[in-house]
Amino acid sequence: MDNAKQIEATMAEVENDFGFVPNLMKEMAKSPAAPLVYTKTEGIMHGGHLDAMEQQVVQLVVSLFNGCNYCSSMHSKFSEVNGVSHEDVLAIRKGETPKDKHVGDLVWITTTILEKRGHLNDKEIEIAEGMGIDRPRIYEILAQVGRKMLANYAVHIINPELDDEFVFVE
Repeated sequence: MDNAKQIEATMAEVENDFGFVPNLMKEMAKSPAAPLVYTKTEGIMHGGHLDAMEQQVVQLVVSLFNGCNYCSSMHSKFSEVNGVSHEDVLAIRKGETPKDKHVGDLVWITTTILEKRGHLNDKEIEIAEGMGIDRPRIYEILAQVGRKMLANYAVHIINPELDDEFVFVE
């Protein structure tokens, strides 16, 4: 398949996955594989241990850590859509502790993973497990970190206009 046809097929898949083609994906499609790595791994994660709310919180924390305003807005909005209170989303965005303990636990483990570049010690894993964040959940957080890094770094290069669908109102 030639490059133009690959890009067209990729955009059709992205539109099917999102319901529209986000500005970020339009530019990423210059490499037809790149947006599919992001969108298809999202689909894979739906059957995992982290529910939609947990996935959004993890992606929000990663996006904030990486200074990605585009993705931070999107995941703030979708965290709220998936059950995180507006107050807790704002707390996460400000670097404060959310009132919801489980949300706060997810913020802690994700931040710890990011700050330590995955080098968790036994005590940190024990703390996470005491929070109910077992190894399968930790591994899925790692998967979310990896896929979100792709989008965050692409945003840094592309600097796309924020899609109306991703606007978070504070």
